[in-house]
Parts: sequence; C-alpha cells; structure tokens
Amino acid sequence: MNLGPPPSSRGSSLSIGDNLSWSSAKSGSCGAKVLGAQGCAAGWFWQVEVAATVSNGAPNWSVSQNINGGSTTYYYTNLTSKTVPVNPGADNPSASFVQQTSGSNSIFWLDSPGVYYASNIASINDSVSFTSKVCSTKVTTCSCVDWTYTLVGSNTLGTVSVNTQTSSASITKASYSCSP
Repeated sequence: MNLGPPPSSRGSSLSIGDNLSWSSAKSGSCGAKVLGAQGCAAGWFWQVEVAATVSNGAPNWSVSQNINGGSTTYYYTNLTSKTVPVNPGADNPSASFVQQTSGSNSIFWLDSPGVYYASNIASINDSVSFTSKVCSTKVTTCSCVDWTYTLVGSNTLGTVSVNTQTSSASITKASYSCSP
C-alpha cells in the first residue's frame, strides 16, 4: 500500500514496475504520477497506489475495494457549513487503473478518492476509511489492507490547495487474511 508521503502533501512516486498513471483528462484526479494529497482545478484528492505481491501470477487474482465509512464537511463561501456521511459500499477500481501483467506476481491499482471542486466551496475536511482486497481466482484465499485518509483543503479565489499540516493518511490494519 503506497499512500504517499504523509503528512506532507506530495512527492512520493509510484512503485518500480507500476506503469499506470492518472490521465490529466480523468475527472477525479489531479493527473501525473504523484501520490498523496492533491489540490487542482478538479478538486481535492488523495492519490493512492495499492500494490500487492502474489504467488501464482497477477492475472489469477481479482481486486476490489470498499469504503468503510467517513464524513465530509463542506464550508461554503456564504459562511455556512454542512457535514455529509460517506456511506459504506463498493469502490472498486476501474479496469483502466489496474495493472496485472501476465508473467508477473505484482498487482498495482490507482485510486484518487476526494471531493470535486465547486466555486461555492471555501474549504473541505474529508475523512474516509477503506479496505483494499486481492483474492485468488484459483483457490479460496484473500488478503486485505485497511487504510484511511483525512484531506483538508481550501479554495481561495479559484485556487485549490491542500493543508499539508492537517491532511494525513495511514494504514490502519496491515495486510491480513480476509474472507472473499
């Protein structure tokens, strides 16, 4: 699991062997191959790489991800605020952001959870937890990792930024056996 360089906002790169990247045209990311807290015209996102090493060939494994819950507080330019729950549910990676190369035991996928930009948002505080999972398609075995992030960002006259002092991410439960 490569969450980027908490608590700093950027600077960590993708793992060696990971050939994926966020397209700058993809909504819901800030592009590039940079991990961690990002602020850009699209919004505020925590760009993360999930990596797994498996024993019997990457294509023989399925990948999935679930949101365990969280909340987002929006602070608006009219000086009001609203806290919205982030409900549990599936948050599976798009196939275009998964790398499972034949002949390799390495699996990578990219995700960029966060909040989309709107001109009436002055700042955000987004805190969400996830479980990322790989399961063998040959035998009944799965491995999971639990992780969370808190992303604090602001919008000053249309310039989106993240607060590097209060934004953070962490693995809350390292790789463990889990049910399919």
